[in-house]
Amino acid sequence: MEAISLTASVIKSLEAVRNMVKENNDLQEKLRNGLEFIKSELTFLSSDAKKVLEDNSLCTKPQEWILQLQDLAYDIEDFIYERRRDPKTSAPVQVLQVALLTHPGPKHLSRLDLFKDRIKEILSRKGRAPAATTATHQLPQQSPCKSGLLVTPRASTSAAHAEPPVGMVRPVNELVELLLEADGDGHQNHVKVISILGRGGLGKTTLARELYSDHRVIERFPRYRRAMVEAPPSSDHVGSTLQAILQQLGYYRTWRGAIQLVVQRLPHQAAAGNDSGNDEQLKNCLQAFLRDKRYLVIFDGVENRKVWDTIRSAFPDNEQGSRLVVTTSIRSIATGCSKGSYLYSMSGLDSDASANLFWAKLGPDNRQPALEEGLRTFFRKCDGLPLALVGTAEYLRGKGEDLNDEHCEDVGDSLGKLLTGEEAAFADTRTALARCCDRVCEPDQKMCMLSVGSFPMGHRINRKTLIRRWIAEDLVAGDFQLGKDRVATGYLDNLLDLGIVESVPCGNNVGDASNKVKWCQVHGVMLEFLVRQSASWNFTTLIEDNKVVRNHQTSWPARRLAVHGAASDKDVQTAGTIRLSHIRSLTARNTNNLMSCLKSCSRLRVLDLESCSWLGNGHLGVICGLLHLRYLSLRRTGVSELPNDIKDLHCLETLDVRQTGVDRLPLEVITLPLLAHLFGKFELPDQLQDESRAGQLKEFFSQKSRLQTLSGFKVVNNQGFELILQHASKLKKVKIWCELPPPPPPPRPPRRGLSAFTKSIITNSFRKTKINVVVPSVADLTGSLASLLEKRFAGSDALDSLSVDFGGHCQDFLGSVLKDPCAVSSIKVCGQMETLPASSTLEKLRNIKKMHLCNTGLLSEALSGLHTLNCLVYLKLVENRISFWEGSFVVKTNGFRSLKQLCFDGPKIPDLEFEQEAKCPLVSLQLICLEPAKKLGVTGIAHLQRLSQVILHPDAPPEKMEAWKQEAIKHKNRPYVQKQPGSSEEA
Repeated sequence: MEAISLTASVIKSLEAVRNMVKENNDLQEKLRNGLEFIKSELTFLSSDAKKVLEDNSLCTKPQEWILQLQDLAYDIEDFIYERRRDPKTSAPVQVLQVALLTHPGPKHLSRLDLFKDRIKEILSRKGRAPAATTATHQLPQQSPCKSGLLVTPRASTSAAHAEPPVGMVRPVNELVELLLEADGDGHQNHVKVISILGRGGLGKTTLARELYSDHRVIERFPRYRRAMVEAPPSSDHVGSTLQAILQQLGYYRTWRGAIQLVVQRLPHQAAAGNDSGNDEQLKNCLQAFLRDKRYLVIFDGVENRKVWDTIRSAFPDNEQGSRLVVTTSIRSIATGCSKGSYLYSMSGLDSDASANLFWAKLGPDNRQPALEEGLRTFFRKCDGLPLALVGTAEYLRGKGEDLNDEHCEDVGDSLGKLLTGEEAAFADTRTALARCCDRVCEPDQKMCMLSVGSFPMGHRINRKTLIRRWIAEDLVAGDFQLGKDRVATGYLDNLLDLGIVESVPCGNNVGDASNKVKWCQVHGVMLEFLVRQSASWNFTTLIEDNKVVRNHQTSWPARRLAVHGAASDKDVQTAGTIRLSHIRSLTARNTNNLMSCLKSCSRLRVLDLESCSWLGNGHLGVICGLLHLRYLSLRRTGVSELPNDIKDLHCLETLDVRQTGVDRLPLEVITLPLLAHLFGKFELPDQLQDESRAGQLKEFFSQKSRLQTLSGFKVVNNQGFELILQHASKLKKVKIWCELPPPPPPPRPPRRGLSAFTKSIITNSFRKTKINVVVPSVADLTGSLASLLEKRFAGSDALDSLSVDFGGHCQDFLGSVLKDPCAVSSIKVCGQMETLPASSTLEKLRNIKKMHLCNTGLLSEALSGLHTLNCLVYLKLVENRISFWEGSFVVKTNGFRSLKQLCFDGPKIPDLEFEQEAKCPLVSLQLICLEPAKKLGVTGIAHLQRLSQVILHPDAPPEKMEAWKQEAIKHKNRPYVQKQPGSSEEA
């Protein structure tokens, strides 16, 4: 699938090169004709490849000629890319080397001839390929909904009281309570829509069936007052779904319905099909029939919002306490369907429930310690997915009496292979995973989806880091309307929406002002599936704990390599046809020494060595020789100093040295021409204060520098930050730590035992000596920063995000910088404050969406004054001292009119009060404190109409949890109450 995007990029480059070639001699004419031939044939092949890929599932085995086309596009792109460099400095240039255009040598023409020969071979192989898709298996297509009938009402009372499947008792009970509970006014009147959200394989359909057949639901919604249907896949099947609902609700048992049924079966009506006129007639029938009835209708597998809106309009809001239930795996559909009602998010089974379900399917008699030990890897990878548990149990049951611990170990080690193979036991799991992935349509987005398989299981992925990697690998192409960053953000949002990538449930999982999730990860079974598919398409090769996962049926070299666990360079070098010189991306996590491999990876663009403790200063010389690097992460490594040779990395766009020993930045780093994102905690180079370089540096930062993120630098004695803050025009995100140096030590008195004459000479010399050490005061530093930053808070080059940690007192810093106009959207300030800006000033600051205040020492009443920030979306207040936050934090009637997330973090929380008419659209309330008291400390929770989540301290006592759960039951949304799983590092 990467062949589509690669060839499109190559074709554009070939077109540009061909237009620059002049036909002044035979060699130039041959060059131009060769480029034209390659371009035209690649266009033809790319078009055919796109048609093949659009008609097949991700599980379809890729045709050999498409993989060959993909490899050819890689090589042509490398050929062009390597000739966009200055032969003396290795710096990138805007056009190809002049020698290639004006005096093409025989070696260049021979390379073009080789490319043409490879194209002819692809055409020959493509002609021999069968017309039909060469799939290892065909996924069952989702059948059109004809009757829509999924379940039959249980006849016997004993069946109705049957025990729900493993792990379903609590979800069924919670949903039954939701179905039967009264509205806030005490009457079960308005129609409520409840969405059940969960990824494929979690058991949404099973849960819906159990809900439909629960005896408590049957008492409230007896026969002919409830129905369960499969949601129509398209508008063409809406009519058949409405007919199925009418049939289950008993409409065709009435005389009017019976007549209509006879008319529909007449020949001329049957030939008409389900046109829009018939659909409208059925909607009108349903509206009239249910006008005075209480009903329950469950729609399983809603995947199309437009279709749902059409169906929803057929149900009257008759104030009879009716309920509609929707199951879906797409978050945007779940939230859209249940807007103003309730969304129930399913999760995987816990370890006990997973084991109980698995052994119940495999056979309780088989539960032996040796088999349980062999299944440890499988259970870790499965992560509580019921469909995978059942499929694996069925697979192992087929081993019969021969089942042993080796079989159990093998199923854990080869789970991905089984999921993408042809084993019948895994067919349902395979279908669910492939159907989810096949909703990703664009080739670029499919490549981004496969790339998340480069990270190990359980690894938390930072959203912005992932986006920067995608851009560095050229997986994302911008257009004239949207830049690469916005396109990549849209891709990740879609992967989150589809459940392919999931948000990490941590208390501070909030991103920028747009309220995007900050941390995500890939579920175990989905990760295994993506790793295998990625290998099948020769997208990524994985070496994990000395085991290689790649497409061994082809000889094409690997282009991306992920190394996890105990693997070393010896394992990589002996891994067959990887061919390190072709690797473009290398991701390593907790590995052994890989330096021998790095020396061979001359074409690397992305190098991510996070948490590789073996990496030290002595290895950076090799890394500085990787001239194509765009993305370099040395986070959590043993590096403590960056060499001056880093100046050779002219293509570097992102450098991450967080949580390393690097505390001083060389000038060569910050003056890299393409560097856009720089992360760490370091002092800026002293050369920024060199007056002889001031003019040159000002010109660079204002006209040439691409620096957008500087997160961050320490302010000690060095004042070089002034030059950057004043002149780095593209700078958008800044993080600063203010660390005042200690005062100089007093002069030492003369030591004892000296003569009086000698002592007098030494004392007089001290008095005459002037020690010119200037130590800036807090006021000087605060004022200097405020003066500089105030100029970057408005205008075309305004900052977007600012974080400043004063470490102590910051005086009136906020009042100095927060003035109208203000373009900053996110601000974080740590330090004791005297006061906040006036309410009239805050009310005008309509761009601030995210605010984080830490250790301000302000009382709760003062902090309540932030309520006039009408566009604020996220507010976090942290206080480490228990003596503060006395009094009440009051959310007034017209306060915080855009706030969705509110977080208090400290030894205690203030008393929270939400006034009755409060219009605050709060969704998440985070109370990260360890107060043992049972009391909630919060009043007016019922006034928060959109509240869906309450997060407590990780060590919150059971009494506190229970008190909040009881409070949540009283709320109309029944918000989730959970402990904070753990904090994450700053992005």
